Amino acid sequence: MGLTNVHLLYGMLVCAFGPVILMVVYALFTGQLRYFFSNKDIARDRIATSRVMRILGKVAVIGFLIYCGLLAVLVATSL
Repeated sequence: MGLTNVHLLYGMLVCAFGPVILMVVYALFTGQLRYFFSNKDIARDRIATSRVMRILGKVAVIGFLIYCGLLAVLVATSL
């Protein structure tokens, strides 16, 4: 059984939404979620300087790039 379009679709969803969900869950458990909706620059700086949030942000960008690559493969295989 090879790689099917369903496998690619699941991979795309995990790559696109997995890191974002991890960021929200981490912010929820560390109490940083309240800063997401704050208009204060200090609160936004506190989130931006959090080491874990920076790493998860980079993972989210890489996940989005993988998502775009898998989308291209999915479109190419369906033609």
